[in-house]
Amino acid sequence: MLTVSLDCAATTRTANACRSTSSPGRPNSACLDPEKQPWLYHETGQASYRASQFMATEGQTFVLVASQIITEGNLEKKLPWQPCHEDAWRWFSIIFGPDRKALCEPVSDDVEAILTASIHPSDINYAKTFIDTVWDYARPDLFSLLVLPEAAKHVTLMK
Repeated sequence: MLTVSLDCAATTRTANACRSTSSPGRPNSACLDPEKQPWLYHETGQASYRASQFMATEGQTFVLVASQIITEGNLEKKLPWQPCHEDAWRWFSIIFGPDRKALCEPVSDDVEAILTASIHPSDINYAKTFIDTVWDYARPDLFSLLVLPEAAKHVTLMK
């Protein structure tokens, strides 16, 4: 059994909320109103949560997600001309097991905390028994390995 500690230090993460399409140092006018900002789902905490669970399942591994403390005041210090939509910077810290289960309670990004979880490396073997990448979910109609009995050329000249 291993014990994992993850320190979520009080640091500032500057959100790259509005990527400027104008000249450097000048704000993108479409991003000035956070209510009109079409925020991308994959940049949100909810998407990160789901992606982290997927990584744990697909890789049959433990996933440690660490977020930094983010406040509206911190964002204003770094991005005074680039207001951010709140959904864009609501993050969390958590530890997932290889079966996607959360091994501790998630900690929001406005709290400084140390996450701990007791993990058992044998849980990885258990998770591997349920990932079937060869039999039931194999798609030979989409992907197959063809082997020729003779050696092939590395480069083929096409006309």
